[in-house]
Amino acid sequence: MRSRDRSATVQLSKIRMREELRAKLDRDAEARNISLNAAIVSRLERSFLEEETTEKEVREGQIPISLAMSVMFHHAGKEAAGHDLTEPADWTADPWCFEQGALAAAVTLWQLHPDPRPGGFRYWLSRLYGQVGQKLGMKPADASPVAVSAIDLVGARALEDM
Repeated sequence: MRSRDRSATVQLSKIRMREELRAKLDRDAEARNISLNAAIVSRLERSFLEEETTEKEVREGQIPISLAMSVMFHHAGKEAAGHDLTEPADWTADPWCFEQGALAAAVTLWQLHPDPRPGGFRYWLSRLYGQVGQKLGMKPADASPVAVSAIDLVGARALEDM
C-alpha cells in the first residue's frame, strides 16, 4: 500500500452524527462565516491541539496532574454519552459513561507517570485495584472477569497512545 502525503487534503465520506451536533456545527459555521466543512476541520484540529497542549502543560508543571485527570474524566464521560444517546447532561448517572470517564482518567495518569514502562502498567493497575478494593472492603476473589477485562482494555489503550 502506498503511503499518503501528510500535507495532502483528503476527502472522507459517510460521517454519521446526531442531528443536534450537525445543527451546532452549522450554527458555528454560519456565525464564523465559513463552510460547514471548514467548521468541522477547525474543531477537529483544535481538539488535537488542546490535547497536545494539555499534555505538554502538565509535563512542564503548568497544569496540575489532578486537573488533567479531571478534564479527561469529564470529556470521555460526555463523549460516551453522545455515543450511547444518553443526554450529555446526565452522563454521570449512567454507569457505562461514568466508567469511560474513569478509564480515561486512569490512562491519563499512567501516561504522565515518570517511568511509563509498558510492562509496568498491568502491575500498576493491579496495585491500584488492590488498594481501592481494600479501602472498599473487597476481597481479591471479588475481582470479576469484567474487572480483569477492564484492566486489560485500559492497558491496551494506554499502550496504543504511547
